[in-house]
Amino acid sequence: GAARVSRVMFARLESGEAPAPAGGAPADEEVALVSPDEYDAGGRPPVPRRDGRDLADADAGGEEDTRTTSTSALVPSRGSKRAVIDAVRPGPFAALAAATVIQICAGLTYSFGAYSEDLRKVFGGSEKNVALLGTVKDAGAYFGLPGGALFDRFGPSVTLLVGAVAHTLGFLGVYGVLVKRGPFSEEGQKSASLPYASFAVFVSSNGNSLFDTAALLACMRYFPEDKAAVAGVLKAYLGLSSAVFQQMYATFVPVSGYDGGGGDGDGDGDGNRAARFVLLVAFVGGAVAVMGAPFFLVRDTPVSVVENAVWTTRERRKRTSAVLSRLNRLVIFLVVVVSAAAAANDPSVAGVAAPPLWVNGAFTAVVFALLLAPFFHLFYRSKRDARGEDAEVDARLDTRAVESDDSTTAPLLFSPTGAETHGAEDTEDGETSADGEALATLDITPPPPLIGQKRVDLTLLESFRAPEQWLLFATISGSSGAAMALVNNLDQVSSAVGSNEAASSALVSAFSVCNCLGRLIGGEASEFLFRRFKVSRVTCLAAAQVAVALGVLIAASNPTPRGVFVAVATVGGALGAHWGALPTITAELFGSKHVGAIYGWLSVSPMIGSYVLSTRVFGDAYDEATQRQNDATSATFASCLGSDCFRNAFLTGAVTASASAAVTCFLAARCKHVYKHLRLKRQR
Repeated sequence: GAARVSRVMFARLESGEAPAPAGGAPADEEVALVSPDEYDAGGRPPVPRRDGRDLADADAGGEEDTRTTSTSALVPSRGSKRAVIDAVRPGPFAALAAATVIQICAGLTYSFGAYSEDLRKVFGGSEKNVALLGTVKDAGAYFGLPGGALFDRFGPSVTLLVGAVAHTLGFLGVYGVLVKRGPFSEEGQKSASLPYASFAVFVSSNGNSLFDTAALLACMRYFPEDKAAVAGVLKAYLGLSSAVFQQMYATFVPVSGYDGGGGDGDGDGDGNRAARFVLLVAFVGGAVAVMGAPFFLVRDTPVSVVENAVWTTRERRKRTSAVLSRLNRLVIFLVVVVSAAAAANDPSVAGVAAPPLWVNGAFTAVVFALLLAPFFHLFYRSKRDARGEDAEVDARLDTRAVESDDSTTAPLLFSPTGAETHGAEDTEDGETSADGEALATLDITPPPPLIGQKRVDLTLLESFRAPEQWLLFATISGSSGAAMALVNNLDQVSSAVGSNEAASSALVSAFSVCNCLGRLIGGEASEFLFRRFKVSRVTCLAAAQVAVALGVLIAASNPTPRGVFVAVATVGGALGAHWGALPTITAELFGSKHVGAIYGWLSVSPMIGSYVLSTRVFGDAYDEATQRQNDATSATFASCLGSDCFRNAFLTGAVTASASAAVTCFLAARCKHVYKHLRLKRQR
């Protein structure tokens, strides 16, 4: 009302600021500062309206003076151009919906096993060349530093478009390798060109990394108060990527369609099937990223600020939590459906080589429905919120204006921090006014920097001088390397313990499902433990690393098909928990301003651990054991059998993961002051 306008006006006059021009045009999109000559007959200053006129002019025109209950003085005016942009610009919930679909395509590097055997045939049966391509694939997937820098400089939409180009061209290159066409085959030779193949695999997997960087970091920025839960949900969708596309593989590229209806699978038809699957992956992933890019043209203001003029902090978080709970339930349904589909396509379970096409079609239709459900639901909800639900919003704002007893102390505009700060109005039940004021002061206080640092938001170069960054890099490298030693060699381990060929596919599906659940539960559990029991997310990361050590230890101590299955499930869930917690930890420790570049750098660490523990330690141990068995039996190129093939390698991995957990506990002790501040801020 008039008292609020007068209070701000006189405060500016006392500070020596010049009055703003008359006519009701606000200087800073707030309330225009006027001179005393512009007061109306009743001694009231003109109050700007949404249509650009003053209430004093409205009185002259015979309109009713509603300045005691109108909300026009509380809502900033916007130009026509900005209003048009905001009308068509999607909101944060629409971006979250698009991110769930994009993340399903961000884990397509895990589909390497679907065509690795065909690559082996292309390269003349060379296991060494295929292993090298697998290492290059991991390097492209984990080398997220360029993607993080691209995200920080140009935003998520441009990052997605660049990722779409890299993804499509890369997988088209892999297709060229499989069919031996273009520059991907060497003239006059039967085998494909290894350098070109390595380049294509690297580009395709790095495009997937850009998908993950753009979708994940953007949604964490849009939902700063629930970034851990958001990261867990999106990482869960990424974990299901390989299982979803394996189902698409069985439906759109059926075995009977390209091998003559049940042939031996050694002809050209089977190779053509793998090439067609790669072609499917290339165009589907690229199209999804291109169509999803416009949904990330969200205003830079996070949801906590955009909605502040309508919803209180508690109402906003309750609303976001409801949406995330629905997404969690959809993920669980997806896990059930893809697990049932994988069981139906497993000959050892179903008892047939392949189910009828209509069965896979039905499973795929249900998968598509579950994937699109959050997209349409959150999109329409976001458009409804963007329109503001004008009647409801105006009514709630009018109610707040009328119910404010002390108009001289109420804020002129809503607080940009997302919290009501007058008195203890929005504090928890039982808090005193002094407690509310203390927590309100804490709410606007920036978090403390890391030990030895001068500010919170560190650049990538500044983070190199922080011991916390190197501790986190080393601990993620060690535990992820131990996990990848098992995951990258599932086929060899499964054969060594006497499992049939179908068991390898079952293990891949089990890893995908458990990885999804680990990402989902890891994010939710870390948030719950932090709020309820004051356990920092860094400590939760240490617990996940202990689980990795336990999983590889089970594989080493119980070399049976059942023991390997339990080990794969344990390691899959623990590895998922790694990636469900790492993005949030990065933002909390190093700030959100340059989180893209720092997160991209930390994503390089698993690549190093994978090369050391998976390629070198496991590969050397496996080759030595194979050579000993060949010498004893006078066999040549025989597969390694027994626990001697991998026991020492997995014991080394268990020790490394345990050491990583100890380093993470030390890191948690160094940054406990940061989480103390965050915990107190959450109480606000």
